[in-house]
Amino acid sequence: FDSVVFPYREDCGDIHPLFAGLSGLLKTVNKEMPDTRVKVVDFSYKQPKKSIERITELFLNELLCDNTRCEVGYKNKKRYGLSMKTSIADRTQQIISPKDTLLVTGGAGGITYEIIKKMVEKYKVNLIILDINDIYSTDQKYLDKTSTQAELMGLLKEDMPGVKPIEIKRALDRLMRVRLSLENIEYLESMGVSVEYNCVDVTDAKAVKKAVDKHEQIDGVFHAAGMEMSQFIPKKELWSFELVVDVKVKGMQNLLAAFKDRKYKYFFTFSSVTARFGNEGQVDYTSANDFLGKTLFRQKQLHPERTYKVYAWTAWGGVGMATNPTVKKVLEERGIQFLPMEQGVKFFMADLLDKTESEMVFSGLDYSFDKDGLLGDPGDMAFPFLDTPIEKTPAGMTYSRVLDVERDVFLHDHTMEDVPLFLGATGIETMAEVARSLSEDKAHFVELTHFQIPYGIKLLKGRPKELLISGDHEEDGVFKCRITSQFKNPKGLVMGEPKLHYEGQYRFAQKPLKPKKIKLPQFNRVSFEGDLETLVYNPKRLFMFGLFNTITDINSFDGKTLITTIEDKSKKEFFKGVKEPRFVAAPILVDAMFQTGGLLEFFTTSRTVLPFKIKSLKFYKDVERNREYFCITKKITSGIETNTYDLKLTDKKGNVFIEVSRFEMVKLNQLDPEDRIVDRVDFTFSNKKQGAKVK
Repeated sequence: FDSVVFPYREDCGDIHPLFAGLSGLLKTVNKEMPDTRVKVVDFSYKQPKKSIERITELFLNELLCDNTRCEVGYKNKKRYGLSMKTSIADRTQQIISPKDTLLVTGGAGGITYEIIKKMVEKYKVNLIILDINDIYSTDQKYLDKTSTQAELMGLLKEDMPGVKPIEIKRALDRLMRVRLSLENIEYLESMGVSVEYNCVDVTDAKAVKKAVDKHEQIDGVFHAAGMEMSQFIPKKELWSFELVVDVKVKGMQNLLAAFKDRKYKYFFTFSSVTARFGNEGQVDYTSANDFLGKTLFRQKQLHPERTYKVYAWTAWGGVGMATNPTVKKVLEERGIQFLPMEQGVKFFMADLLDKTESEMVFSGLDYSFDKDGLLGDPGDMAFPFLDTPIEKTPAGMTYSRVLDVERDVFLHDHTMEDVPLFLGATGIETMAEVARSLSEDKAHFVELTHFQIPYGIKLLKGRPKELLISGDHEEDGVFKCRITSQFKNPKGLVMGEPKLHYEGQYRFAQKPLKPKKIKLPQFNRVSFEGDLETLVYNPKRLFMFGLFNTITDINSFDGKTLITTIEDKSKKEFFKGVKEPRFVAAPILVDAMFQTGGLLEFFTTSRTVLPFKIKSLKFYKDVERNREYFCITKKITSGIETNTYDLKLTDKKGNVFIEVSRFEMVKLNQLDPEDRIVDRVDFTFSNKKQGAKVK
């Protein structure tokens, strides 16, 4: 009752966190037992006993309905579900004040340390750390900073005669964690703040209260202690379930009890993305984290003057629990995206300037992980090439987007020697989306200028690749956009300078461009050997397949001007589960136009060319799927490194839909003799004096 779906409404009744804990548990049951109907039904009734018959009827109907959503709610005869939206921190109200005193559980290492390190750096907060490890009881001989791991292993062997090597290795691992904790505390103190470390088990209420009562003033609490022991439900033992839950739940209850009569300003806790979605092998972890979240929601009801924050993280790369090989494997198998450490810290610090939200989920758009459809229909995304908002400035926005062949199945249809390549047209589309996200009431994309591809994008070995897409307002309706990437080491640390892949200037307007119509050129006879698809789409020439097999006929060619028929007619998925995504800049047909420049070269010079620069690309009308268009491609100049073309996409009456002016393609290799098709094409040169034929 009022504890699963309705806590996100301002008019929610009293929240009971235990219900949320059960809901978290059942969401994992829903994942592990896919053939079982699992339902968590939340009811919002002021006097539920008086409505028991109605509640029973609604519950049974929900249990027997065809809808598989696990978490639902009913209020005033209406059915409710949860949804999620991408957003960025508001950054309008600072939560932490300089020199605050912050109590942190589990803060001497891992993710928590990386975050409090940044908090100390910015706010100079003083720290009271509660952690279960008695790091100061370690024999000093093991703490010599000059000792290597091999030397420490030797000391342990001397002190642990007859002990199995695996136990000595575990002792070494514990010792290394102790040494790291001491180094971390020393580093924090070096920044000029007070750091008090207390060996306290957060499940021990008396020990927690004793540690808290030593201090007259504590401004905020950060409950980040936790542990994870992945195991599927049939093999999950009660002792491990209780251990995982107790650190989170009892720890939270003990902290709230210790602070019951104290004045403090804010309380943060770490949760997990699994609390929102459920996750196989983590029934205890999801239950505990969902309980934590609603516990703080309840505290917000009781103390609206305080700030309460629940941070539901995806797994971090290179730090935290996901460094455990078993946990890492489980999460990878479940399709969870890993968050680079630097980015996670940046998200947290930005959120410390936002008092408007109480629960934040930091994750990629993992649709395969989202069984309840909280992320919405992937086929109806307004901007499918934009994922996570990274940064908002007065001038614009930056988004993150992870290219992944499992999700971005279109990449399988554009490969060179089995290496997936991001297309020039998809780069144009991606930047058009960030520009459209900023253009407000100017909904019509009318022109792209100053476009270039300094460095192409490859997915080497099929590995996912993170892109950063930025758009900045230049003038009314005009946006400068870029796509960059940043190399990160296995720990998620940024290495080197960002690499620029694409950039361009986009213009949006409230109305489309004035219609344009041309007189179609006279068609010049052309013929060729064999079937068109084999002639055009060969991996040694145009390395497009499936989705991008869009050239359906060669209508005319005179050596300089090529006229083809192109059509977006594929029924394949572009993204996983999505055949017809919403696009801003018609990437499939724009790519088809680009292909014709390459085809013109194969008919004449036998040279491979790739998109490089565009002076102007104009959209006059929206294009449609399953409709034929003429693409008129004229070669303007041939330079040392590039060729330049003009292209127009028209219908059979000469109405212009897309116009590309001064399209440069960079010259690559000559085709091998066996891959050339010059001698398979028959056409007449436009130069009447020459009167020559090529065959």
